[in-house]
Amino acid sequence: MNAYMFNKKVKTLLADINDKRVKYGIRNFFGDQEAIPVGGVSEIDVQFHKIETKTERNEIKVTVTIGRPGYFIGAHGKTIDALESYLGRLTGKPVKISVKEFDPFI
Repeated sequence: MNAYMFNKKVKTLLADINDKRVKYGIRNFFGDQEAIPVGGVSEIDVQFHKIETKTERNEIKVTVTIGRPGYFIGAHGKTIDALESYLGRLTGKPVKISVKEFDPFI
């Protein structure tokens, strides 16, 4: 195996690890009642349709497709900011999250 193939496999492996960490972190963040920072909401029923991650050199970009984006974003974006910092601590890289609404009629 040459150095190019080795580097390609390492990058793929690291991207897969970051993908699993991000998906675990998002589900863990909303599953843990103490981690929800705003509104005193005891339980949020969030139905994720798709979570996509893209690992770049200096950050991880996450696109979440969800049925009810208002619950995910939170009041004034506080929940999503807290989630970005939580995932940043979990992965060791800055995380940028974008949210898309899932429309079943499209």
